[in-house]
Amino acid sequence: HAITFPCTDVVAEVWGAARARLMVYLGVCVFLIATAFYMIGTRLPGVPDWPLNDAYNSIFATADRMILASLAATCVAQLMDIFVFEKIKKITGQRRLWLRNNLSTAMSQLLDTTIFYTIAFYGVLPNATLPLLIIGTYLVKLLLTAIDTPVVYLLVRWITGHWTAPGDIVTES
Repeated sequence: HAITFPCTDVVAEVWGAARARLMVYLGVCVFLIATAFYMIGTRLPGVPDWPLNDAYNSIFATADRMILASLAATCVAQLMDIFVFEKIKKITGQRRLWLRNNLSTAMSQLLDTTIFYTIAFYGVLPNATLPLLIIGTYLVKLLLTAIDTPVVYLLVRWITGHWTAPGDIVTES
């Protein structure tokens, strides 16, 4: 999941925010289709004489809440990532790709983590545990955000032959 944020940043850098949003919308559609198959599969009768039917149903019986949490968190956070990335790019132009990558991803990862854990575990875990889980997970994601910056630069360079790209920047004629 962490790889999706640098991917949207690369797409926004090279092809613009509209293309990055389209990528998120398509990803959500694929996620919804996969979820529909999952939900159908878990509600069908089990395989006759398979000794693990009860275990399978026990494991997947509560997964709907996790899937909803993941879908909501990913969609909202990815769109925020693109929005912040685009706003920073309008200010910095083609300079400071590292800034828009890190700031947009750091902000959106906090939103992603908060939405996911709140929907998935509110009322399931003790209320005092939830903020600790969010903060701990976010700190790990923050570290990954810093690590992915060279990857974003290398992907932009590989695609365009340059370290940055104009993307949505409109040049005056």
